[in-house]
Order: sequence, then C-alpha cells, then structure tokens
Amino acid sequence: MEHAPQVEIPLLSMLPFVLMLLSIAVFPLFLNHFWEKNKNKLYIAIALSIPVIIYLLMNGFSHQLIHTMVFDYVPF
Repeated sequence: MEHAPQVEIPLLSMLPFVLMLLSIAVFPLFLNHFWEKNKNKLYIAIALSIPVIIYLLMNGFSHQLIHTMVFDYVPF
C-alpha cells in the first residue's frame, strides 16, 4: 500500500480551533444575548474557518479540501 507523503502543518494552524473552543466557552458567559442566535454562531465559525481554507488552498491542499467537503460534509 502506498503511503501519502508526510506534511508538517505549523503549530499556529491550531489557532482557529483554539479560538473556536474559547468562543464556545466564553461567549455564553459574557455575550449571552449574542450567543443565543444560531446565526451568530455561524458567523463565528465562518470567520474562523476562512484563514484555514486560505492556508489549505495556498499550500496545494485543494484536492484534499474538495474531497473532504464532498465525501465527508455533504453526505452528513
């Protein structure tokens, strides 16, 4: 079986995930009315995913990104 080449992703790429976890933990405490609406949660998720998508597209991961979206997210 052929293995895909190993790619090292910088530690800084974890920042959007950490910020998402912090927003889930902190926003309900301090911005309760803002966090009640699902629309606002979507805005936060989109804002935090844009840098990750740009990083993946600029570093040649477009095929993997499209494959993941089509075969993992769409069927879900």
